[in-house]
Amino acid sequence: MQPRFLEKRVEIVENTVSGLEGLPARVEAVELQILQHREETRAAFSANTADHAAFREEMQAFRIHVEKEFVQVRVEIRAGDEDTRRQMRILHEDVIGRFAVFGEGLEETQRQLGELKSAVADLSRRMDTVGDHVLAALKRRKPARKKR
Repeated sequence: MQPRFLEKRVEIVENTVSGLEGLPARVEAVELQILQHREETRAAFSANTADHAAFREEMQAFRIHVEKEFVQVRVEIRAGDEDTRRQMRILHEDVIGRFAVFGEGLEETQRQLGELKSAVADLSRRMDTVGDHVLAALKRRKPARKKR
């Protein structure tokens, strides 16, 4: 081997080794950054877990509140329905009572109408009889003299 070639190769190796001398410090720096990042991630994850637990508790409390409200609304609706039914029964009974009164009045009106028809028929017969008597009397009568 040539000495020049060997020198060149030794120089390359020395440069490579001197470049690698700073490598452990750089690896330690990267390692520290990785450890720091891991700690930050753990802290963030723990905080996220705590926030998630708090959120779940809030949602559970909200759900319970909403369920209670729905139960209360159902109770109020049922009470309102019962009151509406009671009022409808009262109105129904009132209408039935009014129909009964109208029915009684109708029966009385129909009875009176029947009596009136009977009276009108009787009066008509009497008037026919009177009319016949008047015509008969007029026929028997002598014609009156005309005045001049």
